[in-house]
Amino acid sequence: MVQSQIGMIKRNVWIILIILIFLGIFFTIKYKLFSNTGDKPKIILYQSANCSQCKNVEDFLNSNKDIEDDVTIVRKDTGKSKLSQLDMQIKAKICKFTFKNNSKPPFLYDNGTCIAGDQQIIDYLTEKSL
Repeated sequence: MVQSQIGMIKRNVWIILIILIFLGIFFTIKYKLFSNTGDKPKIILYQSANCSQCKNVEDFLNSNKDIEDDVTIVRKDTGKSKLSQLDMQIKAKICKFTFKNNSKPPFLYDNGTCIAGDQQIIDYLTEKSL
C-alpha cells in the first residue's frame, strides 16, 4: 500500500514536470512568434498630431526608412491617449528629465535615455543608425 502511494506520487511529479516543460516551450514559442521587435532594440517616440516638431521627426523617419531596420520605433500619440501621456511622464521621471517651458512631445525614450525636441531626436536617431 505504501509502495503504491509512492508510485502514484512519482507519477504525479512526472506529469507536473511534463506540463511545466510543455508550458515553458509553448510560451517561449508564442513570445518569439508574436514579438514584433525580435532582437532589435525598441525606442519609444511620444508625439502628437498637432505638433509641428513631431511632424519634423516623422518626416525625417519617413525619409530615412533604413533607421527602422536597426531599431523598432514604437510611436505613442500623447494627444489622443492619456495613458501615453502618463507613460511619457513616467519615462521622463526614470531619466530624471524635466520638460522646459512645459513643452512635451516630441519626446524619445531609449532604455534610460530621454531626449526632447525635433532636432535633438533627429540627431540621436542619425547617430544611433551609424
